[in-house]
Amino acid sequence: MVPEKHCLEGLRLAALEVFKCLYQVDVEPLFKHATVAKPVSEKQEDSKITRQTLFLQSYINFEQTLKNWAWRLGLRPDSRAETLLSLWKRFKSHYDADFAELDQRVERAQFVRNSLVHGRPETLDEERVVKLSQELDMLSKYILTYGSSSNIVESLRDRYGDWVKPDITDVRIIHKDQVAWLEVTTNKQGIFDEETKRMRLDFIVDTDEGKKFDNPLFSPETNAQESADRFFDDMDLYSILMVGIGDLIFTEQGEAAASMLCETSDGKPRGTITRRL
Repeated sequence: MVPEKHCLEGLRLAALEVFKCLYQVDVEPLFKHATVAKPVSEKQEDSKITRQTLFLQSYINFEQTLKNWAWRLGLRPDSRAETLLSLWKRFKSHYDADFAELDQRVERAQFVRNSLVHGRPETLDEERVVKLSQELDMLSKYILTYGSSSNIVESLRDRYGDWVKPDITDVRIIHKDQVAWLEVTTNKQGIFDEETKRMRLDFIVDTDEGKKFDNPLFSPETNAQESADRFFDDMDLYSILMVGIGDLIFTEQGEAAASMLCETSDGKPRGTITRRL
């Protein structure tokens, strides 16, 4: 813990007043001309302090990245109770991937952090601390590639009503491994409670007139929430049906009604329709 600056200034003034009362000496003017020689041993410790500080900065950034990821999913982590390991465990539970090697890095980071804040830096190898700082920075970037948007299922129901499958509980845009995906989760009966399906979106291009080249509509260079916003801004009903998204989110009756509304049978949409009429 680091005291706030105004607290330190108050303590300093109080100490000077007490000293003046006890010894009848005002030392404040002397400070302006005083120089304190820095011990050689303290100079040698500077590099170690810097490395440890850089590690703590990387640790805090990694922890905040995990919290931001959770907030985007609506998980709302409790900053007073959530530890780095519990945040990491929550992140892993949302993705089908092998995190064994990354688990070891996170556990080492937690150990080093605890050693530093509890005053046991002498047990740490300084070169290892530097390497671990770099690994945490890489992990922060890694998490950003697995960004998720907020759940947009209610927005879809507002727009398309009962065309949307009633058993859908979750619809998100997922950025995974530099690819944007549409992820749809539905309730299921039987031994499996949920089923999740994902559809790649990287083949969908922005074909606005005036552009020399067609650019991906859902670029992983942006964040997942921006992709979700673009889904509503730029994907009209005709496009949703033509690329196959309608199969994922609409009932058979809803898809048929949407197709009739857009007149997709001849491949020529009747204007830009963005919602159910």
